Amino acid sequence: MAVPLFLLAWINPLSAAPRIQFDHQYWNFGVVTNVPSIFHNYWVSNSGDAPLVINSIASTCPACLHANIEETNLPPGATTVVHAKLDLRLLSGPTSRAILINCNDPQNPTPVLELNGEGIPLYQLDPVTPLLDLAEGPDKIAIGINPLVHLHAPLSQVAYTNTNVEASLTSAKGGGWFLTVQANSNFPKSNATVTVVIRSSNTNDPPCSVDVFIRNAPVLELLPPQLVFSAQTNAQMRVLWIRQHGPSPLALLDAVLPQDKFHNEIDPDPDGRDYTIYVTTWQQQSAAGQTNELVLRMMDVSNQEKDINVPVIVSKP
Repeated sequence: MAVPLFLLAWINPLSAAPRIQFDHQYWNFGVVTNVPSIFHNYWVSNSGDAPLVINSIASTCPACLHANIEETNLPPGATTVVHAKLDLRLLSGPTSRAILINCNDPQNPTPVLELNGEGIPLYQLDPVTPLLDLAEGPDKIAIGINPLVHLHAPLSQVAYTNTNVEASLTSAKGGGWFLTVQANSNFPKSNATVTVVIRSSNTNDPPCSVDVFIRNAPVLELLPPQLVFSAQTNAQMRVLWIRQHGPSPLALLDAVLPQDKFHNEIDPDPDGRDYTIYVTTWQQQSAAGQTNELVLRMMDVSNQEKDINVPVIVSKP
């Protein structure tokens, strides 16, 4: 006897599933000249009837295309955005890059987002990606600039908005110019990208935009600055990185833990400057809301000991 269709639907109902959708998956940025980087957003939505989970997002060119997504778990009807940044400083000519997504959509588990276009460099920079590391000693960098197109007038005007630097332009022997960027003594202890724009007196000449990355990390950097554990019975581990900058690194003698329910392993880097500390704890359910300290006992080049305290926090449930 045939089974009625309505009974078949009741016996084998369609299961709920997520469905990933994009406002667009392909973007052509056209032809750009003398642009250090471009930015673009892709909007992602879940048109299904079950939560959409983005398991991973990756670029086909980690060195030049950076991508991140704001939300990785979307209930039905929710929307989020993928931010893409394409660094054109090392690229020239036709360019095609992609962002690979892995999700739990059974019909489309690995969608791809694409960027296409053409970059035409108008100036050659040396180095291509200027880096000024203040911890290594010098407080200025010289960047060679050579035009790849005919200029109606020599480069002469320098503009920048960061008041913690000074920039100047000089002619180079054999043609071209040198842009010198110097960090002032009050440059903050942080990392920053300073954009300097150079122009000629002729408005028909294209400007030259130079991004200088300035690293001014503290002599001793703790990443993260504090360790936060959960108030739970099970064992849990956190990692503390010690990064040192400058010519006179400290030696780590010991890492003293706040109580007996903690354990650590110290892993020095081969060069002896930096350290990785693995801190494990257990049975912290009764320590919720407490803050203790991990004491780093270090020694400088003159054999003077110095203690550095790292907060160890057990968060409240």
